[in-house]
Amino acid sequence: MFFLIVVDQPDVTFVKSEQRGVRNLPVVMPPVALKVKWLKNKYDVQVDLDEPADRFKAQLFALTGVPRDRQKITGGAKQITDGTDLKTMGLKDGQVRVAHGRYRLPKP
Repeated sequence: MFFLIVVDQPDVTFVKSEQRGVRNLPVVMPPVALKVKWLKNKYDVQVDLDEPADRFKAQLFALTGVPRDRQKITGGAKQITDGTDLKTMGLKDGQVRVAHGRYRLPKP
């Protein structure tokens, strides 16, 4: 018989086992389905909380054409920046985030 104890640490979640010989393994966070509003458009985006925020911004760039350095992503009082740890944002399925920013059109 062995027991599993989930220990939540600030940077990673580990599963500790009471059985001998079993290593502590990191638990992979499942992706979160967010809704992102930009101008009059709404996008469904899958966000992997283990990835850096740059990856999320790259997804938005592919959808909207707004470069990552010109994006501002908000939801309530919190803002997602390049260095933001997505695990600490409290993101949940179905939450709505608002993306601000405009792309520059090339000069003719």
